[in-house]
Amino acid sequence: MSDEIHLDTSAFVASLARAREEVAVAARQTLGQGVALALKAAKATTKFKDGPDEGRTGPHLRDTIERGQRGPWVLFIKAGAKHAKFVEGGTKAHRIEARHGRVLRFVQAGQIRFRRHVWHPGTKATHFMDDAATVGARFLDWRMEENVARVLR
Repeated sequence: MSDEIHLDTSAFVASLARAREEVAVAARQTLGQGVALALKAAKATTKFKDGPDEGRTGPHLRDTIERGQRGPWVLFIKAGAKHAKFVEGGTKAHRIEARHGRVLRFVQAGQIRFRRHVWHPGTKATHFMDDAATVGARFLDWRMEENVARVLR
């Protein structure tokens, strides 16, 4: 008969440490996969049109969407084209003025037109980056729930 009771939790603590490491590895992999899916979704969208005139207005929007990293746990995608924010958020109707006293040139009804200013009707927001973020976040949520449940079994 003993007058002491020993409770040894070292095996339990060790299994928690292993589970934590497994979840961290799974989270890092899942984060990379989620960002890759978001990048693919942003580039694959048909919500905006990249015209054939690259060079005149800069690179195609689709070609400027890329992945970045700000530390081991912070990945992101960014559309680097100057006009990306206007495609994402839309624009209000506005006047466009020719610069430096010159004229604007455009084709209307098959005719070449010149004007000192024009009225742009605005553009509808596409939210293509928001949609891509949703794709990545949903994957991340689903996969992390699955990974944590697997580790805790």
